[in-house]
Amino acid sequence: MRPYAVALALLALALAGGASSPAAAGEPPEVKTKYAQYVELPDEKKNLMVRQYVREEKDGTRVVSQSMYRMVSELPPDRTLELAIRMDDFYRCVSQVLRGRFRWKGQPEARVFKSREVYLGHLVEELKVTTAGGSAALFYVRGSKRLLLAYECPSLVTHLQHEGAHQFLYYYLGGAGFDTPKWLHEGFATNLETWDMTLGPRANIEGSTAKSRWKRRVWRLYKADELPKLMEFLNEEEWGGSHDEYALAWSVVNSLLTDEKEGLGVFNRWLANLLAGRRPLHGYRAEHYEALEEHWRTHIEERVGPACKTAGGEGEEAMRKRLLAGLEDEKWEVRARSAILFYMLTAETGPVLPVLTAALADEDAEARKSAAEILGKLGPAAASAIPALEKAAKDENAEVKKAAAAALEKVRVKKDAKKDVKKKKPEHTRR
Repeated sequence: MRPYAVALALLALALAGGASSPAAAGEPPEVKTKYAQYVELPDEKKNLMVRQYVREEKDGTRVVSQSMYRMVSELPPDRTLELAIRMDDFYRCVSQVLRGRFRWKGQPEARVFKSREVYLGHLVEELKVTTAGGSAALFYVRGSKRLLLAYECPSLVTHLQHEGAHQFLYYYLGGAGFDTPKWLHEGFATNLETWDMTLGPRANIEGSTAKSRWKRRVWRLYKADELPKLMEFLNEEEWGGSHDEYALAWSVVNSLLTDEKEGLGVFNRWLANLLAGRRPLHGYRAEHYEALEEHWRTHIEERVGPACKTAGGEGEEAMRKRLLAGLEDEKWEVRARSAILFYMLTAETGPVLPVLTAALADEDAEARKSAAEILGKLGPAAASAIPALEKAAKDENAEVKKAAAAALEKVRVKKDAKKDVKKKKPEHTRR
């Protein structure tokens, strides 16, 4: 099993996928800026984009429609545009988990209210929903309506991405989305709710176990020997919505998403069954459940357990030592995984860059390619690896050459852009 490889493979894919409706005559062009690019723009450029893309309606709401994801909001214009761009990237990233070419039918939409009171009032008055009193967001399906509703709060992004994952499955599966088991829906949503749109799918999948709020509960169930039989859980028709059920659903999907060799294939077969009008576990035999359960429990022990210990007070120093040891492992897969996690969890590049730079000269072309991809994701922080990347850009392997060239472009462009911004600051201050 190569848990790091899912993350590497997914980010290597082009962030294509969904496409919004073409702009009508006289309307501004599509918003194509990625979230990681948008947050680094100077205020002047952000303000220019706000004027270009955010439309204010007569009722006071702000609308961004020239994006893949339609955002309707009672929030300030700049916040509305930021959320629209974030959700565009979220849907692009999510689409990379699915195999095959996925194209949108229609335009997903969210409406964000300025307060909890207005949000709840809308649910009661407009949608006649009275059972969401404790919810900060809601994905609502009735007839042709598929609305994502939320209100401004500190955890707004988490709620948007959780409910957005539900919305995504409904768009992807069509009518079959209504027959998708709750554990599959919630397992998918609880994995995606913590994704950081400045990192991309590779790093998000690799780091989702460490960041998830469900890992402690799963680990407690595992240590107390209270995990149910996986076959019983996956075939359970009723969904009580308990915290244990959410945690188990998270852990099952998490174990699949982090395993490229087998796990992603299983997950996509489940969705293929649903698209064909069958139950997701159609065709499974006893031996399939046994193999899946063994994989699931191994995942909890080897990934969830260490992540939970770190979060539970093992200490930052112990975490650093474990990851630093992984950087010296003889297996490239372990070194790559350790490099990704070390950078994600510490934001330090010192111990990581020598390992990645050395891997650019590895005998294995796959190792050279993935090392270049990781360095590209580090952006300007990987500046010291530019000479090695330049050499790798002349590699005899076409895929390595392409990955190194792409990495160089990211490192150099971002670095130069930041220099330009710094040069302009004094002049702007004098004004």
